Amino acid sequence: EIREEMDVKERMEKATVLLNRFFFKNTAATEIYTLSQHDAALMFPAIPLLMNVYGNRFHTLSDLIRKIHDEYVWEKHIPPEWEKQLINLNGRVKWMKYTLACASFGFLFNMLTVLALYLDRIFMARVIFGSCCVAMIVSVVFFIRDIHLSTESLKLHLSDMKIDED
Repeated sequence: EIREEMDVKERMEKATVLLNRFFFKNTAATEIYTLSQHDAALMFPAIPLLMNVYGNRFHTLSDLIRKIHDEYVWEKHIPPEWEKQLINLNGRVKWMKYTLACASFGFLFNMLTVLALYLDRIFMARVIFGSCCVAMIVSVVFFIRDIHLSTESLKLHLSDMKIDED
């Protein structure tokens, strides 16, 4: 009976070792993940969609600035309450510029990743792909900052009006 228990334990240990080798063979500390064209291809739909969102936001911002400029040229003066809005708009233009630049670099790095993989430069492709991911993350952070400035601008508009909150 004791021998049978030992046999069962040994079989369980062997089964566990075999299952670990089968399911977790790519997670060993000595193995390194291999970057493929499929990984870089995952970024291709995401980057243009983000750049489209950023571009639409930039277009809306530029229309607003043109409208304010035309009102200034027509009336030849800036109302005092516009000063904070103009400072806010200037900051939003700056952050949108950085956002678009980082997204553009992300797209460029993604293309360079594909080229490096094509040339079989795996290490270089990994570094460039990491740069692509970092550039896209930074662009999203800058975009969040622009959204924050946009909400501050809306608060300035609302401050002109009296709102009764019940």
